[in-house]
Amino acid sequence: MCTRASTLCTSKATCAQSLPANVRHIQWNELQASCSGAMVLIGKGTFARCYYMKLGAMKVCVKILNSGEKYKALFCAEARILALLCHRNLPWLHAVSDDSSKIAIIMTYHSYEGDKSLSIYDALSKKVEMHKSGWQQVLLGCTSALIYLRSKDILHNDIKSDNILIETTESGSVRAI
Repeated sequence: MCTRASTLCTSKATCAQSLPANVRHIQWNELQASCSGAMVLIGKGTFARCYYMKLGAMKVCVKILNSGEKYKALFCAEARILALLCHRNLPWLHAVSDDSSKIAIIMTYHSYEGDKSLSIYDALSKKVEMHKSGWQQVLLGCTSALIYLRSKDILHNDIKSDNILIETTESGSVRAI
């Protein structure tokens, strides 16, 4: 069962105000101060860039909205949706940063063999060797996540091989995120 630690929202920013009260809000300067090591670019899309960073011992993905107001409503909607989800094959929302300098979504970082992130696109183009049962687990995980989203009346409108990550678990098996 998923639970979220209840934290007060201290920002008066629109995005943070629209999130459930149990979603942690962190100021951008607090996020940077808590970071141990550099932020490493791991992906970029139409309206945001994703970075790998460590917050203490925790590995996180920080998705930062590109400058401009054009996509802010979509970005905030994504944060609101993530706050409602609890499924092993979907990203886990840790916090949101929504102050005057940056808007960011902080999620669990998912890695494949160490600290490296691996999308289905990368796995196929780099011909990563994975047993047939591993690919079956990835497909089952994607299917399970889509069924879960549908049960919540959520439609994922950007499903593509770049947006599906493969993670190795502690037992050595793989799963899709």
